[in-house]
Amino acid sequence: MLVRTLGALLLALVAPAGAQILTLAPEPPCGLLTEWEISPPFRPNTLAPENFPAERSWRALTWTQVRSDPSGLVDLGHLVKSRPEGATRIWARTTLQTDRKETRPLRLGYSDALSLFLNGRILFKGRSTPGPAGSASASLLGCDNTIYLPLEPGANELVIAISATPAGWAFMARDLAAIHLAPGVEPLWELAGELPAPESVAYDRSRDLLYVSNFNGGSVAAIHADGRPLALKWVEGLKNPTGLKIHGDKLYAVERTGVAVIDLATGSITARLPIAGAKFPNDLAFDDRGTLYVTDSSASRIYRLADSQAEIWLETDTLRKPNGIHFDQGRLLVGNTGDGALLTIDPATRAASLFAALGADFYPDGLTGDGAGGCLISDYYGRIYRLSSAGVFTLLIDRRGPQRFCADFAYIPETGLLVVPSLYDHRLTAYRCKWETP
Repeated sequence: MLVRTLGALLLALVAPAGAQILTLAPEPPCGLLTEWEISPPFRPNTLAPENFPAERSWRALTWTQVRSDPSGLVDLGHLVKSRPEGATRIWARTTLQTDRKETRPLRLGYSDALSLFLNGRILFKGRSTPGPAGSASASLLGCDNTIYLPLEPGANELVIAISATPAGWAFMARDLAAIHLAPGVEPLWELAGELPAPESVAYDRSRDLLYVSNFNGGSVAAIHADGRPLALKWVEGLKNPTGLKIHGDKLYAVERTGVAVIDLATGSITARLPIAGAKFPNDLAFDDRGTLYVTDSSASRIYRLADSQAEIWLETDTLRKPNGIHFDQGRLLVGNTGDGALLTIDPATRAASLFAALGADFYPDGLTGDGAGGCLISDYYGRIYRLSSAGVFTLLIDRRGPQRFCADFAYIPETGLLVVPSLYDHRLTAYRCKWETP
């Protein structure tokens, strides 16, 4: 089957006449509890809010299955059409499954008075009036209470008692431990707590090694592709390294004042390429002529390094805190952390055009090809998307709940290996990915 390359897609998308700009649709966060059962409304004076009903009366209740809206909001004002006079409280329940004993964080938003029980034991009681009468919504509820649930192996019953007031009658809950993996994405191995703020990963095909920049450690680690560390401090003496790229038999590491050149055979720093005036150089890419480009996220510019000399190559209003950069089929792709834009830049003319609008809350960090004519891009706060050659976004990973960030990852098309550094979570995680093309 003929698959268009990403470069061909970009040429079509940035054509002056009738150019198409891709837009990433907002997605609700992972871990929302959307399936509930609710009881009929009852008068609250029959039971104090901190007390759970007796088993006999609990078994006698009739339950109605309900589903939250896409944001996770369970708006009882809309779901309960009528209730007897004075019946201002309702029970809601759902089940949490686990195969082990664990403590799981739950974020809870509600209006107005709520008690939460786990397996019949009260864990939380509170009152919240987030907005004017009749204005219950996901944004007003805010999900600003975090409760830690002591779960037992098997099924755990989570129960909420919530009261109706003029300010609204609604709640929402989110499992902060939940991680979304798309079909075809599976975890392989993980190094947790062994690397000091891993920021970027580069793959050495000739040696089957992964190199990882340690922002806090001032070093680069060498890791076997199966997750076994070769040397956690393979190269030392770097200044808060970020982006890594291999070109020839050299590893190039972005430092705070320029780029360090590392010999892959010896692991020694053989040169340093200074960038005068750099504020926060971040990521780098080579074009097909071997010219090196470096983004500066703080100065909102791109530098070009040729013959070891650095110059400001592009500084324009279109560049807003650029971070990830990737060269493919004659074009540079650049992710703006200032406005969530994915740009395409023509190296010959330096013309920058909007390729995709990722959203103001999207902090594009890692950026690379997917091996099938499309690209992969990460949101530092925990998401990785695939943008296929057909212009279709697919959410591959969502780790925002447990705050496992997604910095400058590496993807190896031959094996489907995706290796994700999480920076300040001090974690390196590998996944196996399979997808249909395009």
